[in-house]
Amino acid sequence: MPLRRLRALGLTLDDVAFAVRQSSLELSAGKVSTGGEEILVRTLGQNYNQADFEDIIVLTRSDGTSVRLGDIATVRDGFADTDLDVRYNGQRAVRVDVYRTSGEQVLDIVAAIKNYLAADVVPSLPEGVSVELWKDDAEQVSGRLGLMIKNALLGLLLVFGALALFLEIRLAMWVAVGLAVSFLGTFLVMGFLNISINMFSMMALVLALGIVVDDAIVVGESVFAERERDARGLEAAIDGAFDVRSNLDDGFRELQLELKPRARSLNLTLDHFAARVRSVFFGAEALRVPRGREDMRVYVRLPEEERNSATDVERYLVRTPGDEVPLGQVASAGFARSSAAIHRVDGRRAVTVTADVDPRSATSQQVNASLESDVLAQLTARNPGLVYTYGGQRKDQEEAIAVLGRSLVLALLIMYGLMAIPFGSYSQLLIIMTAVPLGAIGALAGHMLLGLSWGLWSLYGLIGVLFATLLLMLVVPALVMSQYNLADWRESRRLGCA
Repeated sequence: MPLRRLRALGLTLDDVAFAVRQSSLELSAGKVSTGGEEILVRTLGQNYNQADFEDIIVLTRSDGTSVRLGDIATVRDGFADTDLDVRYNGQRAVRVDVYRTSGEQVLDIVAAIKNYLAADVVPSLPEGVSVELWKDDAEQVSGRLGLMIKNALLGLLLVFGALALFLEIRLAMWVAVGLAVSFLGTFLVMGFLNISINMFSMMALVLALGIVVDDAIVVGESVFAERERDARGLEAAIDGAFDVRSNLDDGFRELQLELKPRARSLNLTLDHFAARVRSVFFGAEALRVPRGREDMRVYVRLPEEERNSATDVERYLVRTPGDEVPLGQVASAGFARSSAAIHRVDGRRAVTVTADVDPRSATSQQVNASLESDVLAQLTARNPGLVYTYGGQRKDQEEAIAVLGRSLVLALLIMYGLMAIPFGSYSQLLIIMTAVPLGAIGALAGHMLLGLSWGLWSLYGLIGVLFATLLLMLVVPALVMSQYNLADWRESRRLGCA
């Protein structure tokens, strides 16, 4: 709504917003009770579309003629103005996020999305518009699935080779079949319970794979040992059971207005002045109209060409109870910087700096070490009040290490107590428990040989290795003790018969 039209009619933006608000209403008026029924009474007049708002009467003259909103203003039904600019690879973009429900498979959803894009979306796009996939979680799931399959085949080969080489090939075949059946059964149960294949289930399967492979070797060796003692098969089986980003910005240039003492003599209050300036440059909200699941806001404002420069502020005439005066006579204006956002952590102002590590150049550990020694040390030296903490993957690693340390100590104590009862020896248990640090050393050596960086998933894998080692520490002595007990039982039967 141009300012010249408002002045010609003696109106302000707030006056127009009030007229729009008063002419767009739907209100219940109660009910009328008759002898046979109750009749609801409702006043209708809610405006919903562009034509409805254009027909609103803003001003009625003394001669009976009316001024409608569509006569003096341009009514536009569109989207709200926003400063958000989304870009992808330097090009303007629109981001669409697709999420799955708890019962859906990640890989199936991604395949359906790709098919939909290729068949329906891409052919209908105008020239110069394209679609790209970004942050595809299915890549991580596929990677874990590939890792699990690779580890399963490698473990199956190692188990089969070890048992066939040192024991017998028929036993190796049965153990290999048992490993395959166990994982097939796992997928069948997951499908029956509607458990999806995701990052957590894949990680659990990878950890369980190591435990099952270790147990298969131990159980197979125990079965072979019992068969060597002429034990029946069933009995033997029972005994064997880069881009760095920061949220710190320079903010926006801000034109700050302060009311002068002269404004008081004109009966111009601060709230009245602030409301008038806001209605001119931001817009006066007339009402909200429900549309679908959202509320559509209706604003009355000046055209963009009359509110897109600082000189427009200086030229604005402020209406006082007596007359209109230039803004510069009642307020002082000055430029300053305004923060776009103030971020705080534990009540203190904070700046968050994030970065992605290029694995081809360095590991996250090397980057953190260089950051702490070269950058953060200088910043804290120049700014004594500066305090920094780590977040993201570094924080997750520190928390995982703390949990790992507490859980490992507790598990070692429990295992030591459980094995001390049947073993009857404390010194021999200490020798057996040296397998725990050896397992951790093996995991570290494997990372070094394969050139892998030590990350959060590595810690989770290490936890699985250590608990698998602890499980074997509990199973192997039990098998050894059961074999000795079986041998003593047979020897006592032989002596009894003699």
